[in-house]
Amino acid sequence: MRDINSVILSGEIFWAKLDDRQTYSTLRIGLKLSGGGSCFATINNPLVKGHDMTKAGNKVTINGYLDTWNKEDGTSELQIKCSGANADFYPKEKALSDYNHLVVAGKISSYEGDSVIVEMAGERNPKTDKPTLRKAKIKIGDTFEFEIAGSKIFLMGKLVSTEIEGKSKLGAEADYSKVSIL
Repeated sequence: MRDINSVILSGEIFWAKLDDRQTYSTLRIGLKLSGGGSCFATINNPLVKGHDMTKAGNKVTINGYLDTWNKEDGTSELQIKCSGANADFYPKEKALSDYNHLVVAGKISSYEGDSVIVEMAGERNPKTDKPTLRKAKIKIGDTFEFEIAGSKIFLMGKLVSTEIEGKSKLGAEADYSKVSIL
C-alpha cells in the first residue's frame, strides 16, 4: 500500500499573512475550526493573494497534508501545509460544509502512551532525488497490547485543537474504530 497523508479542512479565517518574494510566496492563515478551537495552515504559492479574499471573516477549504516542524528548542509542532492549487477562498456570506478529515497510511516509527509517530513517504524531491519523508504524531488510543512500532498503519480521523498556556496547539486524533495495523 502506498503511503497517504491527506487533510481536508474548512474554516473561517481569523488571521492571514502573505510573504511574497520574487520566486515564490507563502500565505500563512489562522482558521477557526467548526467544532471549536483553531489552527494555522501554510499555503505555498497561493493562487489567491488579494486581501479581499484572504481577510479575516472569509472562509477557506484546504486539501493538504500533515508535517512536523522541529523547532530549535527541541520541541515539535504539527503543521498543515498545501499548495496554492489546493486552497479555495470564499467570502464570509458563503455557506460551506464543515470539513475536518484526516486520512493517513504509513509506517509507525514509535508508539508511546496513546500516540504514534507515523512516517509517510511523499513524492520525489527534485533537489535530493529522494522521496519527501513527513512525520506526524497522531493519537490512536492505548489499547494496543502488542508491539506495533515498525508496522504499517491505516487510519481516518480529524484535527483537534487544545489550549496550552493560552495558545492553541494543533493535534491529530484517529477515529478509534477506523485504525488498522497492517
